[in-house]
Amino acid sequence: TLFRLLSALDTHGLVRKNVRTRRYVLGPRIFAIGAKRNAVAALRRHTAPFLRRLAADIGGVAQLGSLEGSQAVIDLQVVGTDTFEYPLVAGDHVDAHATALGKLLLAHCSEAKVNAIFRHRPLAPRTPYTVTSLELLRRDFGAIRRQRWAQEVQEYDARLSSLAAALVAPSGRVNHAIAITTSAAVMTDNHSEILSRLNATVEGIQKVVLKR
Repeated sequence: TLFRLLSALDTHGLVRKNVRTRRYVLGPRIFAIGAKRNAVAALRRHTAPFLRRLAADIGGVAQLGSLEGSQAVIDLQVVGTDTFEYPLVAGDHVDAHATALGKLLLAHCSEAKVNAIFRHRPLAPRTPYTVTSLELLRRDFGAIRRQRWAQEVQEYDARLSSLAAALVAPSGRVNHAIAITTSAAVMTDNHSEILSRLNATVEGIQKVVLKR
């Protein structure tokens, strides 16, 4: 019923009931969601030139991403000059545990949050190389936080591999990351150079966009 729907929305902070007028108004979470979308739109706009340069230099696919539950969200994607077929587009939600973007962002979540995310959600295999054990996934979190980058090797798509590096907000939080994906062969042969270019891209975004 409409009453139950409004009650559910009220519970989640999306609407609030005015006790005096008994009418419902927009709740605080609606405004928070709107503010977050505006912030992400601004971040997309300002990071786009950096992603275009990274994708052109490497010849792969450069992405800006965030975390939504057990999914990594591709907020922005730029395709370089390589001819490999890439299965994702901007706006897609992908299994975080099978992507460099997702691994990096999960590593910056609290242990309690990671437990909550995967309590009733198994780590599904995307390829024979996908890590499907939460315990094994966690083992890399400490190193990922220290080095501020993560990688996946043929875990989401057996043809591809990717690296991701953290964007550290002025508050010190890691809410977004930059990733670069290439064919698995290109990544293996050029790992150090690709990581160096990725880190330089993130450093530029931090200085120019995030003012860090």
